[in-house]
Amino acid sequence: MRRPEARTVQHASWWLWLLLLPEEQARKCVKTHGHHAQDVMTRRVITVDEDASLEAIADVLEKHRIKQVPVVRDGRLIGIVSRADILHGLAAGQADATPSIDDLTIKQAIEKELVEAGVMAQRVNIIVSGGIVHMWGTVITPAEKEAVGVAADVTVRIVAPNGAYQVVVKY
Repeated sequence: MRRPEARTVQHASWWLWLLLLPEEQARKCVKTHGHHAQDVMTRRVITVDEDASLEAIADVLEKHRIKQVPVVRDGRLIGIVSRADILHGLAAGQADATPSIDDLTIKQAIEKELVEAGVMAQRVNIIVSGGIVHMWGTVITPAEKEAVGVAADVTVRIVAPNGAYQVVVKY
């Protein structure tokens, strides 16, 4: 976000700059002035496995002083967890709980319905716990937002017809 053309580059004090090795000075210059992904990207990517607990992910974020971490399965990217995602998970009571098979069934059914509705399900976070379906994320259009809510409502009515589940959608 710090770019010379936006006049947002933060310069280190002159004496601290003198302490940097020439190679490190050159790397910093390329990172702040580069115009291609390869110039500014992080090369040593920190990832977590899809089965990592929220506590383990929070530890990784804190230890490496990062705000989000890619989630991988067999070395392939399947998602990203951010600090906000962890807070949502904690707020939904998922920090220590393992979802029941009913909760898992409802979550999977909602994910399937989202895909069938044409919603990019990777951008929608779903936590089902204690009779409540929590959903949040990013949608592009109002129609997509409406489709998320409808998909969740329809799925819950079919999978749990006794009205035991409540849907909470936040955007």
